[in-house]
Parts: sequence; C-alpha cells; structure tokens
Amino acid sequence: MSQNAITLFLMSALAACSAEGVGMDDPVEPDGGDDVIEEVRLEVDPPDASTYWTSVPMTGHGPAGGTLLYTTPGGGQFTAELGATGDFCVDVILMKDTTNTVKFEAVDVNGDYSAPVLVDIRQSGDAPGTDPNPNPEPGFSNIASGATIDAHTVFIEEGSFSSLVDGDSSGHIEVFNDLNEPDWMVVELNDRLAIQQFHIETKADCPMESYRILLNDDAQSGDPIVWSWAAGGAYVYGDGWTIVGVVSDGTSDQTIVPSIGDPRAERMAIEFLSGDCGSFFGRGRHDISEIEVWARGDDDPGNGEPTTGAPSCNTF
Repeated sequence: MSQNAITLFLMSALAACSAEGVGMDDPVEPDGGDDVIEEVRLEVDPPDASTYWTSVPMTGHGPAGGTLLYTTPGGGQFTAELGATGDFCVDVILMKDTTNTVKFEAVDVNGDYSAPVLVDIRQSGDAPGTDPNPNPEPGFSNIASGATIDAHTVFIEEGSFSSLVDGDSSGHIEVFNDLNEPDWMVVELNDRLAIQQFHIETKADCPMESYRILLNDDAQSGDPIVWSWAAGGAYVYGDGWTIVGVVSDGTSDQTIVPSIGDPRAERMAIEFLSGDCGSFFGRGRHDISEIEVWARGDDDPGNGEPTTGAPSCNTF
C-alpha cells in the first residue's frame, strides 16, 4: 500500500471514532463533582386572588432552619425564622383598593438565597364591621392608660412621655427623630384584651401625616425595627412584630381599626414615617397629645385567638 493510501486510511478511521464519541444521541453527562450547588427551594401557597380584608395569612415552605424574607407594598420588609420543618405562616398587610405584589425570598443556613417568588393579591372594598367607633361603649377600656413608653430613636424636645397616656389631651410632647435610624416608640400595654381601635391625637397645627402601628404579644420581645444581615444589610421588622395599621394621610384626631380582627398583644409600636412639624437639624419632629388603645374587656377566650375579624396566623 502506498504512503498516501495509508495516511488516508488512518485519517478516515480517526474521524469515524470521533463521530461515535460525541454523537447527538449521546450527550455528555455532568461530572457531578463539588461544583454542583443544590438550589434553595421556596414554595408559597397561592392565596385567593382578591379579598376585602386588609391583612391575610400566607403560608408555604422553605429551607429548614433558614430565614424567610418578605416585602409588602403596605408594610415594608419583614423576616421570619423557618423552623425545623421549614413551614411558615405570616400575616401580610395589604394596601387598599389595589393589586398588591408580595415578594418572598428564603435564605438557607449557609447564607444562600432562593429565587424570588412574587404573589399578587387584590384588596378591594371594606370588610364587614370595620367602621371606627369613636365613642367606645361601656365594657371597653383604654389599655394604654398610664402605660410605660420606650423610645430609643426619638428624643424629647419638650414635655414627657407620660403626658401621652394620662387621659388628658391638653398636654403634649414634642419629639424629634434620630438622624440615621428608623424612628419609633413602644407602648407597654396594661392588659391583653381584644383591641378594637387605636386613637391618636396630635396638635392641630402639626398632625402626624404618615405612620404605622405594630403589635407584639411577647412582653420580652426585641425592638420593632432591627438591622438584618439576612436581608442584605437592611432594616427589617423585628421578630413577632406585625403591622396592624397604616396611616398615609393622617389628621390631628385619628382613629384606626386594626387590620387583623380582635388582636391581643403585650406591646404596641408606632413607626414614624413623616417629618410632620418640619426638620430639626435634618430630622423630623412630632407634636403628640394622646395615645389610646381601646379594647373589649372580659371576653378573652383564653386561647390567644381572635374571636372575629380578619383571618390570621393566630399569632396573638
């Protein structure tokens, strides 16, 4: 056989072997080595497409021992710890008369994030029995009367915190915000009864325009707003705190019905969102006369569950 013929024969054989090794019917399998990262899974159960409630419980499943992050249009960003099973239930506040997109993410114990899950739910109309009652009937009590008030991030310019819970709206306190941190105060409630409404009075020439009301049923709970590395280094609402009221265009005499029916709690927080009386070296100022929390007395069923009103995760 000539030299050229031998060369041609060898080249044809090599081409045939190569074609057999990487044919279209024989895909290359991954090596399955240490570079393969397991996906962080997060499942959120779909809620009803629409509701007349302004707060709804949402459930799902994430990585056991991890952290759930969820962001709502009407309430900001929250975290919730995922227990040994990874199951969760959180009460989500909704903005009225709009489609609310709630964003969920999960972080596992290694700090890896799941893909975000977006859930849409429309709030429309008014729930039954949600009209404010400005004159509570006999049998109701103000469980904020004489309460202790704690405020780490607002500072007194005039007056005292005791004037906010003395039953006399002729007195007032003027406070200004912290320069760099979220601004809030906590009221240690006197009794654990079914809350019907919050009543907040401010000076007529300086109404509190924008704020949120939160509740927590743990007397030893931490701050309502905390710094969180799990949330990417951001401020989130603290463990156990639930928003039950959002005011975006407040007046000097404001009544708010909790978005979760008949909640019972040990602590109440007010988060200040507006500047109100103008800046004090770049910080908002507030002029508040009275804080009242009206609750129905002698009807606690003893199991910590709401008796009526919006559905919830029964955390109160």
